[in-house]
Amino acid sequence: MKNISYLVISVLFCINASASTGKVTELHSPAKENSSLSRLFTSAQGDVYLSWVESEEGKAQLFYSQLADASWTKEKIIGSGDDWMLHWADFPSVLIDEQRVMAHYSQKSQAGKYSFDVKTVFSHDKGNNFSKAYTLNLEGVKGENGMVSLLPLEGGRSFATWLDSRTTVKEGGTGGMSLRGATFNSTGDIIKQWELDNRTCDCCSTDTAMTKQGPVVVYRDRSDTDIRDISIVRQVNGEWTAPVTIHNDGWQIKGCPMNGPAIDAKDNYVAVSWLTIKNDVPSINLKLSKDGGKTFGDLIEVVNGDINGRVDIEIIESGAVVVSWFASNPENTKLMLAKYSFSGKFIDKLVVAESKSLRRSGLPSITSHENQIYMSWTDIDTNKVKVAKITWDSAPSDIL
Repeated sequence: MKNISYLVISVLFCINASASTGKVTELHSPAKENSSLSRLFTSAQGDVYLSWVESEEGKAQLFYSQLADASWTKEKIIGSGDDWMLHWADFPSVLIDEQRVMAHYSQKSQAGKYSFDVKTVFSHDKGNNFSKAYTLNLEGVKGENGMVSLLPLEGGRSFATWLDSRTTVKEGGTGGMSLRGATFNSTGDIIKQWELDNRTCDCCSTDTAMTKQGPVVVYRDRSDTDIRDISIVRQVNGEWTAPVTIHNDGWQIKGCPMNGPAIDAKDNYVAVSWLTIKNDVPSINLKLSKDGGKTFGDLIEVVNGDINGRVDIEIIESGAVVVSWFASNPENTKLMLAKYSFSGKFIDKLVVAESKSLRRSGLPSITSHENQIYMSWTDIDTNKVKVAKITWDSAPSDIL
């Protein structure tokens, strides 16, 4: 394998040299032109993976690659189709756990713009061969299903959560979208599934993470009066808790903002970030928990003003929390990172790259390896997925 040299991004991508101790290094991307919808993932073994979609002449292909020795392995294809539903805020994803690979994508189920099923596929030989495609939303209702989050479990099992339209369709479009969850065995069959919340925001992404007690899921809820704040459900002793609002933002909006929350967890340390808009002022918020998401500390406002959200979050090895988002104004758009200690103390903020706030820029994705952050996004000018590595000179003193 050839070593691919790193290209250090210009100091234009830092707020200024004295303000940030972070260093941004652009990595060669394994994705070709016409690529988008990238996601990053770090396995339990510490391996970093990138997945993405390449589209051409109406056909979509889902690929993934592993970062090894400062370069990417030859990409592997998971599946392809000319009937996939591709949406900037609803992306396929890939998880790897040793030899096991699990992936999902959305497939159009009938004529109509918003009618599609969630498909899952599995491999037990590191992606050399994949199973048939399983339908996640087993109810058989033809409607809008998606916003999937995947999580590997012990014993070859997997967990998925998604937004499900069965109630909406059955009630003639007046019923709410519901949040569902399911566990799979090693061959991809559903062991058990649950309704986790019977009324949620229609098209905001979900996210999930693993604590010592079990999986936790965050999502944008929806009240009868269209308050769309962030809620959490937790699995404790095999049972799911009732939904709890993480913070009463009081954001009332008639339409879906297509801006979901992000969560990460290590042991019982949980970090959640999200976009909210109150009094016409957008802000990115952060809350931290030390008891598996049962309770959270005070609200931390990461930034407000010229932003359009699309957050992601990681707890790095040192215990620091890193939040990413899009900052946007009429002149330009930037991909941003902020770093906090787990006590909530601000550590650093920096610009990763210049971008555009178009929807096809997608949702930037971050993952961590030790105390490094990797970030991927779609570059509009080149119509291609890009990847960068972010490192800091020193770790925070406030660790887990």
